[in-house]
Amino acid sequence: MLLIGIAAANPLAREQVAKAMKAAGVCAVSCYSDTPAKANNSPREMLRRLDRLNEMIKATPAKGAECLVAVHLVHEVEASRIRSLGGHVVHVEGVPSDEVPIVRGDLLVTATDGGHRHFIDGEAALSELWVNKGAA
Repeated sequence: MLLIGIAAANPLAREQVAKAMKAAGVCAVSCYSDTPAKANNSPREMLRRLDRLNEMIKATPAKGAECLVAVHLVHEVEASRIRSLGGHVVHVEGVPSDEVPIVRGDLLVTATDGGHRHFIDGEAALSELWVNKGAA
């Protein structure tokens, strides 16, 4: 299973990228969206979000999906969990996340169809990650 987390920018831009990934038709995509509460960085909220992410990761194969897209990564623990399972984090053009740093190998994406400059769109990001998964 391909696991992707979307970070940075704002909720609407992240959702647009996820929608483009789902519409791409590269593979069967399940989107998981746990819209974050404003500025809630409490340990309890981080654990709740991590538990919910883990539940969705476990449930995805039963839905027949080959890919899970976690739409709103807002804490480093979520990104670390996705990366620890061999997944990928993509960062949406806009305001960078204070909580989820960009690391080598992360993709930079945009909600703009066709991408621009060094940002690719959601469909291209999913295609690239799917091809790389197959090559691995």
